[in-house]
Amino acid sequence: TILLTYQSAKLDRIVECVIYPVCIYYVQRAVYLVGFGRNPQGEVNWYNYRCDRIEKLESLPWNDPRIPQQLILHYQNQTLPTPDYIQDQMVQGWGFDFYQPQLLMLLRFDSRHHRRYIQDTERHETFENITYEQAKQLIKQYTSPEECQHLLNILTKRSATDAYYQAFYREGDPNVLMRLNAWRPYVEVFLPEKLRKRMAQDVRQEWQFYGD
Repeated sequence: TILLTYQSAKLDRIVECVIYPVCIYYVQRAVYLVGFGRNPQGEVNWYNYRCDRIEKLESLPWNDPRIPQQLILHYQNQTLPTPDYIQDQMVQGWGFDFYQPQLLMLLRFDSRHHRRYIQDTERHETFENITYEQAKQLIKQYTSPEECQHLLNILTKRSATDAYYQAFYREGDPNVLMRLNAWRPYVEVFLPEKLRKRMAQDVRQEWQFYGD
């Protein structure tokens, strides 16, 4: 186990985190240390620590009182996490924040943009091309009655010849959000509702720069 002195971007302050380091990943032009333990929010969970924000690193013996009890139990039971667990979780959901909830995403792409840049490309194991009718069924399955009718009304105004995709992704994952933003204005998020609203809010905020 190690004690990290970490400059947290989310909290905008320096915090101390006691973790069991599992592996190192290179993602989106940055190197991350993946560890399980007490994260910057004070919770015992997984977390991705950007290596250039680690200000100090100190090794801790297993009898150190700062080590979370949950982590000590893993050590005593010889069930400490491994990189294989991380890889398995990343396969199940699109995104590097594999410890976040997994949600279904439903997307629509402009047909020409899809043909030029999306079709036959690899994004994630769960990123799958579906039919217009399948998109309808997903909306019915994953939304409340009120939201369902609202989205179905919108879908009827879209072309059945556009490209529709489903994927499972990690909620709030910044790399997934950046990819969706890079696809604008040729992609429309239908599901989940929270993500659709976030994309709409981002567009409204961006429009303030150019609307005048």
